[in-house]
Amino acid sequence: MKAIQTDIEGVLRGQHAQKTPHAQGKLVRVTADTVFDVAVEIRKDSPSFGRWVGVALSADKHCQFWIPPALAIAWPAIGMAPQLSTKDAAATAFAESLFS
Repeated sequence: MKAIQTDIEGVLRGQHAQKTPHAQGKLVRVTADTVFDVAVEIRKDSPSFGRWVGVALSADKHCQFWIPPALAIAWPAIGMAPQLSTKDAAATAFAESLFS
């Protein structure tokens, strides 16, 4: 995992993405407390433009969230002092097939 970011409750973080050809997927997990992680389709030429999916991630459930390349990511902190860890990764054919 690449980076750990600490926030305070109620703070909205993220809202970023890379454009093709530099777009990378992100694998997100929470190492302390809880966040509600959101991925948003921001490619205007996509049939799913504007759609989003969100998931509550918490350190005690040990779940991860894969966000495909070119989608925006944002997360409001739900807990008092969550820590979020992300890993940037180039998309693989397998990962892309899961979200097509």
